Amino acid sequence: PLGGGVNGSNGRKGIDIIGRNTFRMPRTVNVDLRLSKRVRLGDRYSVEALAEAFNLFNHQNVTGITNTAYRVGGTATAPTLVVNPPFGSVSNSNSNFAYTSRQIQIGFRFFF
Repeated sequence: PLGGGVNGSNGRKGIDIIGRNTFRMPRTVNVDLRLSKRVRLGDRYSVEALAEAFNLFNHQNVTGITNTAYRVGGTATAPTLVVNPPFGSVSNSNSNFAYTSRQIQIGFRFFF
């Protein structure tokens, strides 16, 4: 039976002229902003108004890409490399808490 790898010998599963780790994910962009203003009310009291925005520019942060460029196909006597067309396409984005879509919150604090 045909083993794994390019030549069927269960060796390295990559093409030799393409080095390891040459494929990179798109960069991550995450801009958070916080604005606040404190106003004193006499000597003991103050009020603070604040606004926070997370992922301010609502950038799509890619967290998953189809990274299989090819597969070994054919028969045991004539193995071939078959190209995987969706290679490099986005399979997942904004999937964890740090890279969610834009969120804005407004708040007030009273200090005494």
